[in-house]
Amino acid sequence: MTAHDQAVPDLPQISRRVFLRRVGASLAGVAAAGLPFASTQAAPAASLPIAVIVPESPRVVGIGTQLLRGMSAASPELAITPFTYQRPTQALGAAREAAASGQFAAVVGMLSHHHAADIGPALQASGVPLIVADMGANMPRPGQDAPYVLRSSLGMWQAAWALGSHAARTQGREAIVASSLYESGYDLLFAFRQGFEQAGGTIVASHVTHVAGQDGLGALYERVRAERPSLVAAFYSGSEAEAFVAGYREAGLATPLVGLAPLAEAAALPAGTLTAATWSPDLASGGAAQFQRAYQAAHGHAPDAYAALGYDTAKLLAHARRQGGALRDSLASIWLTGARGPLALAHQGAAGTLPIFLRATDGVHTTTIGQLAAPAEAAVAQALAGIGAKTGWLGAYLSL
Repeated sequence: MTAHDQAVPDLPQISRRVFLRRVGASLAGVAAAGLPFASTQAAPAASLPIAVIVPESPRVVGIGTQLLRGMSAASPELAITPFTYQRPTQALGAAREAAASGQFAAVVGMLSHHHAADIGPALQASGVPLIVADMGANMPRPGQDAPYVLRSSLGMWQAAWALGSHAARTQGREAIVASSLYESGYDLLFAFRQGFEQAGGTIVASHVTHVAGQDGLGALYERVRAERPSLVAAFYSGSEAEAFVAGYREAGLATPLVGLAPLAEAAALPAGTLTAATWSPDLASGGAAQFQRAYQAAHGHAPDAYAALGYDTAKLLAHARRQGGALRDSLASIWLTGARGPLALAHQGAAGTLPIFLRATDGVHTTTIGQLAAPAEAAVAQALAGIGAKTGWLGAYLSL
């Protein structure tokens, strides 16, 4: 199975012995990389034992390691046991087995929140909450509530919606939406369209590239040249983002680009490109400054958005632990200031609220130039009522 799976079949049971053996192998691999993660078996009694399930992603190499590094920089109160996966079935099986093992107070997983609801009853039976730490590329659907599933997200669909609204009001009223086949299976394009059209814009064309082994970028560039839109909204990541931007330059196109953080992370963007994200590396106050100092001290280099996600998730766990009482109840009710600003965990079926930063590039440097308004709850509810159940890829975005 791949990230493009339409659905996940019944999960095979993973025995506790196999699970712990896999955890041990994963931990050995992390230790070999020089990361200071402790097994719960060797942790002080006062530590909060947390299982963390991360992908071995070929699309964004090191994404799981960065999440773990961010968590380790956040609090000495957590005893983190990492587990890596290559397929969605492994991720959910590991989450279920970790919760049932009796060794962990909570499970953190970089996995699909749409799939997480499937193991909600098992989590509730064990009394162990699962925090889905994901990119937030898919919008939560009504009816997905699972009391023991919470979400700590990078909120990419909210960023796409806010970017669409801003672009229609400031960049122009006609847009071409371009994406790889991979990105087209998530809600990012839909969210951008909602924001753009509600602000008075028109999507004149949607073009999907990287289909059936062909990148198809030449046809996209010709379409941009022929349609002459006000802007191109580009949804790409990894090597496909690099290829898109390089080809865009070579084609001599001057139509302004807008996109999300994965586009900016993968390629040197043309001057004037706008991107939206829920974390910015040039924030220098409050929780952002504390995070960057802690991460730099722990790991000797600057953090990224995935480390910020791990840091904020760990901060929420540590803060909830200090509240006393049932960990799940404390997690569901706390607020704090993290690396990205004021934060709270979202319930499985809720959208959650995140700060959204607008960033601009001058061709060399990308800096934060403002903050965007999050999509209104009423508008989101109306949009979700019109699209129903999730279709497209169900694997966690950027994980596979």
